[in-house]
Amino acid sequence: MTKAVLPLLASRGVKAISVGVNPGTAPPDVPSPFVWKLRDSDKEGLLAFWIKGGYPLNPGPDPAHPRGLAKEKCIIAAGLSEALCFAFRTDNTGPPVDIQEILGYYEIVRAEFPGAELVASSLENFVKALETVKPSLPVRTFEIGDTWVQGVTSDPRKYIKYRAFVRAWETCSNSGKCLDSDPRIQDMLRFLIKLPEHTWGAHDFLDHVNWTNSQLAVARQSEVYKTAEDTWREQRQFLDFAFNALQDHPLKDMVKSEYDDTLAVLPDLGGTLINFTLKIILRKYFTMDNDL
Repeated sequence: MTKAVLPLLASRGVKAISVGVNPGTAPPDVPSPFVWKLRDSDKEGLLAFWIKGGYPLNPGPDPAHPRGLAKEKCIIAAGLSEALCFAFRTDNTGPPVDIQEILGYYEIVRAEFPGAELVASSLENFVKALETVKPSLPVRTFEIGDTWVQGVTSDPRKYIKYRAFVRAWETCSNSGKCLDSDPRIQDMLRFLIKLPEHTWGAHDFLDHVNWTNSQLAVARQSEVYKTAEDTWREQRQFLDFAFNALQDHPLKDMVKSEYDDTLAVLPDLGGTLINFTLKIILRKYFTMDNDL
């Protein structure tokens, strides 16, 4: 999420945001909680909670194994007598199996905060309490990058074409030529909506070993790598499905025109000099197995 949205969120009355970090990725270097501002000169900012190493994780089975209800996973601010612990299950794990599981959450928190009064409350109530110490919280004004490696960065070309497609569609809609009631537009959107989903491929492996070109070339011959690459190709096909769903609609030509504008063209600045310079740069920073 870019900091550019902060003024927009504030204009809609949003006071705070909570962001979980998938435990399979590196968490950003930010305190929690903190005040996130677009720029230093801004008078106000949004309260922000980054939960490192989970969304948080699912609550543990008992006080000896608190997991997502561990004290370090809760939001605690200096000078505030209240803390926020997220007692919910995360994605793909379903709801609590029974009331006993929920009651077990209370026992875990009692062990983490001996003598504290436990209240089933809301994020809104905690934010109201946290605002009383907002002036003393650390402030950050930088961008916070997305380290979810299976997200948007996994296929830049697909992202370029998706944005080009959307630009054409928005232009067409604004001109009145693309009507939501048109079956061709409805069919197109059925496929196009698949593209922005945050997981853009398989996540079957964690490879922290094969870094060089030669190592990666060998690793790519394994089934797990081939499966991952197949999912990228499969995801790209949704662009083709959306394009073909337009049939004879004029938006089709508009999309093609946008696609053409994304094609990079090398300038004629002396091919020999450019090629030589590129070789030097690549050899300095990368392991080169074959001559360019």
